[in-house]
Amino acid sequence: MEQEGYNYLTQDFAAKVATQKDEEVTLEYTEFLSMADPTSGEDNYYAAMTVIAEVSAKKLEYVIQDKLSLEFYLTQEVFMDLQEFFTPEELTQWEDKLVYGYEEDTGRKWVAAVDITDIPFIRDNVTSDGPIYFSLGGSTEKLPMCREMWEYILAWEPKE
Repeated sequence: MEQEGYNYLTQDFAAKVATQKDEEVTLEYTEFLSMADPTSGEDNYYAAMTVIAEVSAKKLEYVIQDKLSLEFYLTQEVFMDLQEFFTPEELTQWEDKLVYGYEEDTGRKWVAAVDITDIPFIRDNVTSDGPIYFSLGGSTEKLPMCREMWEYILAWEPKE
């Protein structure tokens, strides 16, 4: 992510929501290394466990991720069903961009992520190739803050 985007999601967002002394806005970066490189297995394991641990500890509100990460975490049950977050109108608006998870044992289909590749914030700030997705941590207790962040990301003014 470009530095300007990082600042927007941290310092600028913190100023917007006027956080209290005991609150902070942080943005953590986790990267998977090449899956084809046999020496990167341990690094990838620790990267994967970071997100899982943060969800377990109720410290992860949202994730902006690439396709590889999404596919991995879909099998780990770390995301909230976005039907609990989005309004019916938003689900309709984003319908062709929604990514579903599937629980084999129950047959339940649920909304795990939304493809945000084409929104201005992503186009201007994310340097990764391929699609980019937004998900919520499955244990987040801060849905109002997540809503503010979602709207803040969508409010990014595109560069000329």
